[in-house]
Amino acid sequence: MTTCVNHPGREATYRCMKHEVYLCESCLTCRDPKLYCKFRPSCPIWFLQKKENRSWASAPASQPPYESQTPENIQTVGLS
Repeated sequence: MTTCVNHPGREATYRCMKHEVYLCESCLTCRDPKLYCKFRPSCPIWFLQKKENRSWASAPASQPPYESQTPENIQTVGLS
């Protein structure tokens, strides 16, 4: 069993071919995303990270609570 480079107690499920390190599910990020990597076209780590970033970017933004307030549902307080 290979273990994660960051978590020695966890089983590693992926291997970075560029740096020759093993990673677990929670450490699954590209170590040098801006540097050239000859393994990138076949790298499952890069593919999964890119897929996760795409799903995050396409997720709808949460609506701030103040946008749901309209003049009809805002209570006004009169000054005496």
